[in-house]
Amino acid sequence: PSFGGARMLLGSVSDEGLAFGNLDDFGSNDTTNSSTLQGQLPVSDPDNDTLQFVLSAPAGALKSGGLDIVWDASGENVLIGRAGGVEVIRITITEGRTSEGGGHYVVELKGPIDHPNPSAEDQVTLNIPVTVSDGRGGSASSILVLNIEDDSPILTEAPRSAVVDEDG
Repeated sequence: PSFGGARMLLGSVSDEGLAFGNLDDFGSNDTTNSSTLQGQLPVSDPDNDTLQFVLSAPAGALKSGGLDIVWDASGENVLIGRAGGVEVIRITITEGRTSEGGGHYVVELKGPIDHPNPSAEDQVTLNIPVTVSDGRGGSASSILVLNIEDDSPILTEAPRSAVVDEDG
């Protein structure tokens, strides 16, 4: 089997698509308001063998709500990130022949990601190692690149002022 490159851009998901996300169209690289993403990996096998995928944890620390995200790749073709035991992100790649949907991926952002600059809308990039094998000794590796866009806080009501009469 082979991939379409050493690094493959999956695309972007956004905190804006979460239940309490703030939808907008400004900020750094604001390309989506969706918390889900799906597509087909550029993977092929000349023998049309059944392909197996193994996802590994991305390098670098990531947090949600101030808690470290702990990665679980025990499902091999499923990578889950949890913070405080709560699932925050799930990435799944369908195994099988490419002619039967093998290589189809789904990314589900289920909780907010802490971004490096809390005063600006920015994005975090995950580099996720993946290996594909055909069960007959052939394999290939690549890096899946996933961007997670931040949402910006929105002022929903004008600040109120009050005058306090301390003399009575």
